[in-house]
Amino acid sequence: NSPEKLLNIIVDIVSRSQGAPFLINFDERSIAGMITEGISPEEAWDYACVGCLENTMQGNDRSGTVNCNPNLTKSIELTLWNGKNMPGNDVATKKGEQIGPKTGSSESFKTWEEFWNAWKKQVKFLIKYTVDIYNLTESLRADFLPTPYLSTLVRGCIEKGLDIRRGGPELRFITIEGVGFATTVDSLLAIKRFVYDDKKYTISLIKDALLNDFEGNEYAIIQTFLKNRAPKYGNDVDEADELARK
Repeated sequence: NSPEKLLNIIVDIVSRSQGAPFLINFDERSIAGMITEGISPEEAWDYACVGCLENTMQGNDRSGTVNCNPNLTKSIELTLWNGKNMPGNDVATKKGEQIGPKTGSSESFKTWEEFWNAWKKQVKFLIKYTVDIYNLTESLRADFLPTPYLSTLVRGCIEKGLDIRRGGPELRFITIEGVGFATTVDSLLAIKRFVYDDKKYTISLIKDALLNDFEGNEYAIIQTFLKNRAPKYGNDVDEADELARK
């Protein structure tokens, strides 16, 4: 229900400032999410904005905001290489280790649905893996970095006799913020369009292009098509928006 004049000013600012400031719809989306997680509507209204774009409850909550940041785009790599790191990946060890589930050779996928289903398994693995690591770090913090003073200020800790990091607060949430969401959507759209819809390229050719970092005329042309000729998320394109919602 914001005035149209205000919305126009905000859009103008964001369009010229590379996405800042953040636009946050806490009163609708966040409260609905909190209620879904079991917080009463009366309590959910007492949320607070913290950090850059997170929300939390006040005085009774240990929220792990911005503690889980899975690289969603990594799921594309794992899908293409059957759960392995891409060979030659400088961020990894260049050996193509198996880190995700084996979802099948991507070259064998005859339909978009097969690729999509394999990707869903890889992204679920990444999210669970990130959460598992976070839970481990919380356990280590509880053992080696207790916070007794802070625990006296958060409801539930004194009543339970537990530190804030050891399950003392009345509420505890983990915030999962996927990194590279738009890039992941755009990558899926490009594969869907050029491999399965138009059949312009094969998965094998795209993998070769990636291994060569799109160097050389043939691979540079492929990169241009993938970047510029496929639908893109964030441009009011129905196909892109629908895939992003999935």
